[in-house]
Amino acid sequence: MIKRLSLALLVLACTHQAQAAPSFSAVESEAAIVLKYGDLDFLTYHKAEVDPPEGVDPIYKRSGFIHPVKTPNGEIVTGIHPKDHYHHLGLWHAWVKCQIDGKAIDFWNLKAGTGRVRYAKTLATVSETDHAGFTVEQEHVAYLDGPEAEPTVILRESFQVTGRMNDGAFEIDYETSQTNVSKHVLDLPQYRYGGPIAYRAPHSWITSNSDYLGSEGTTRKDGHTTRSKWSAFWGPGADSGKPVHLAILGHQENHDFPQRMRVWPSSDSNGGAIFFNYVPIQETGWAIKPGETSFMRYRVVTQSGKPDTTALNKRWDRFSGTKYWTLASEVIATYEPKPLGSPAEAANALIAALSEEERSKLSHPMSSKERKQWTNVPPRGTEGGLRLGDLKRETIERVCDLLASTMSKQGYEKARNICYADDQLLKDQVQADRRGGFGTANFWVLIFGTPSTTETWGLQFDGHHLAQNLTFEGDKICYSPAFIGTQPRAIQLSGNEIVVMEKEVSLAFDFIASLTDAQRKDALKDERRGRIVAGAGKDGVRPDPRGLDCRKLTGDQRAILMELIHIWVGDLPEKQADARMKEIAAQLDDCRFAWRGPFEPGSDASYHLYGPGLILEFGGQDLGGDPAEHLHSIYRDPTNEYGARWLK
Repeated sequence: MIKRLSLALLVLACTHQAQAAPSFSAVESEAAIVLKYGDLDFLTYHKAEVDPPEGVDPIYKRSGFIHPVKTPNGEIVTGIHPKDHYHHLGLWHAWVKCQIDGKAIDFWNLKAGTGRVRYAKTLATVSETDHAGFTVEQEHVAYLDGPEAEPTVILRESFQVTGRMNDGAFEIDYETSQTNVSKHVLDLPQYRYGGPIAYRAPHSWITSNSDYLGSEGTTRKDGHTTRSKWSAFWGPGADSGKPVHLAILGHQENHDFPQRMRVWPSSDSNGGAIFFNYVPIQETGWAIKPGETSFMRYRVVTQSGKPDTTALNKRWDRFSGTKYWTLASEVIATYEPKPLGSPAEAANALIAALSEEERSKLSHPMSSKERKQWTNVPPRGTEGGLRLGDLKRETIERVCDLLASTMSKQGYEKARNICYADDQLLKDQVQADRRGGFGTANFWVLIFGTPSTTETWGLQFDGHHLAQNLTFEGDKICYSPAFIGTQPRAIQLSGNEIVVMEKEVSLAFDFIASLTDAQRKDALKDERRGRIVAGAGKDGVRPDPRGLDCRKLTGDQRAILMELIHIWVGDLPEKQADARMKEIAAQLDDCRFAWRGPFEPGSDASYHLYGPGLILEFGGQDLGGDPAEHLHSIYRDPTNEYGARWLK
């Protein structure tokens, strides 16, 4: 049996290797930096000045732009040096109609001869299996003393481009950081175009065969001067004749987001050609003062077919939901899990997808001290199991499948939302990549014992603001101890606002509102919010048992309290949640409910419910400034912590 399994794994590994996706690479020459996906050159950045067409004024020479850009099937989706505007160069950027000490400077329209953008030096190139990119320094120079004099460097720019494959498309991050290194204020008066990213489509894309689509449903007829989170452009591929598209996604932290657009209408004198520019100065002027830095982020998407609004909204969520998005963030926030037939089946599917080294990190004996080493506070030790940030996309997906197979839809989505919310706390990329720090990448998964439908085994998934400790015996599941928290409470996901732990707050105030004055007096233990007592590292600790005797509750009050308890218990699958709720209902008369803080809805308060087989605590935290935005809770079954009843 072992030999047969080993042979099957070997065949699977060989098949996977044979079908492995091409690698990415960045290839630099004297003239250009080319990003490649296997043998496909999908993006070219020009270091050397590129000449305009023969017979055209050489003033239109320029470096520091991108062309061509291609789709994964090799179709070109950019154009260069069109007869109507020789300074249009694929993907590029520059400020226009500027003022420096009263002088008119134009970095965009090269014919004016007052300014230009140029490549200065390469800072870094990156070639990895799943992405490639480069960082270059560019200079925005102004001819303040005439075209024959040495120009003045006004902006020194770090320009970073990173390409990867995602859901059948190239996703290309386009990030520009421009610092005014001169002694002059760079005034950027209100104007209809100019700024951080511009696009010219292939010359063959005209009114009759191409179009534009904005995130708000606008087209070339009505898109100009409107605002848009993303903008997409499509036309026929030169080789296939079938539709291909390029989209530009704007980041929510960009100046004047969502930025207004310069969109050429189909009736334009240029024959219906497609030109586009995000313009943060279209409504209100701006200035970059000496020493100040302007930072803008965009994501360019190239793909076959016409643009799809739902797909682009999803891509925008992934891109703009957090400043420092990791692969783990992306998967946990967007992957639709596939719950398997049983938790054991899902656990074994994860194990089968791992390398030997990964399996050794994941699997621990039931007696392992790690079962009780969970924590909601970074950092986590290297012995804490598999870290999501160390895993491949497919492996993280198997983790998601496992969580979805062990929890209800409510429980899985709660875990997903908490992870995603934690990404909002990251301050920089270093912190995002740091082992044991904040963010989805720093959540950990462990399996204790051997996953089985008959034997006892355990699962732990923990990180900042989440600790799920589950023990399985047959079809029974013990969910204790569990830590549920969040910071911040509100997140944007798939175009919707999600308030994490919303019902934990609202139902608690509903319960307090249902009590009589005498009952509230029994429940109130302090005028100010209290702290969580039985949290991480506090196994065996019992909260103060004083509070309102639940025997005194009416039927309606009991119903509200049971609904509140179900917020935690309902994280389990329906069958196991129902069994646990029956246990709690049978012992509710032995429980006491305590409240600390004001009774008014929305006020800063905490509560706990304590009984022989139940500990439930909830409260805001001072760290971060607003306790309503930083919430902690603990749920325990003191009679069956870590499945203790089943391990005797």
